Amino acid sequence: MEIAFLSEAIYPYFNGGKEKRLYNLAKVLVERGNNVHVYCMKSWEGKDSIVLDGIHLHTICPKYTYYTSSGKRSILKAIKFSIYVFPNLINQKFEVLDIDNMPYFSVFPAWLV
Repeated sequence: MEIAFLSEAIYPYFNGGKEKRLYNLAKVLVERGNNVHVYCMKSWEGKDSIVLDGIHLHTICPKYTYYTSSGKRSILKAIKFSIYVFPNLINQKFEVLDIDNMPYFSVFPAWLV
């Protein structure tokens, strides 16, 4: 099965709870014979698409910090990420698309895909 995830970040490049959960879920899905792709901001050196533990990681935008200097989530950066979603996913083929619920802005362009 072709499974895609849309998330701003993924473990091991970000060490948050949702990032680690997504990575572990993707790894199990790969072990069960699925073809798993994660579309996220670029957090690694080199090519825009890489394979990590059988998981295909694809860049949809450059890396940025998504918290303000006061430690709050940046709404503008969340909107920026969502702008990259539609043009990067429209020509991709997958049977399942799982989208992080935070930030909400990326849900709408993904829905259009």
